[in-house]
Amino acid sequence: MLSYKEVDITSEHSEIKNSVCLQNIEFGYGPESTIFDNFSIDIPLRTKTAIIGTSGAGKSTLLKILSGLYTTKKIKFYSRQSERRKRKPALIVL
Repeated sequence: MLSYKEVDITSEHSEIKNSVCLQNIEFGYGPESTIFDNFSIDIPLRTKTAIIGTSGAGKSTLLKILSGLYTTKKIKFYSRQSERRKRKPALIVL
């Protein structure tokens, strides 16, 4: 059973202030299967963000990386105002 720590983004004590940024994501399911190679995304808070693409484009994989279900070869994950060096799996509602 998986357990998640919920992050309340409306709280004044929340670490995430303006946006969630993922930079330089490198991920693959094996040495010959690269899904993301130096991919970056900035997701502003309190907006609706659609992740669209064809089947197999990496939409679900990106969400699993963001939620902490998948670890990556290389990633820099931080909120716009405070960089977070270690990230525990969390359920982040944007």
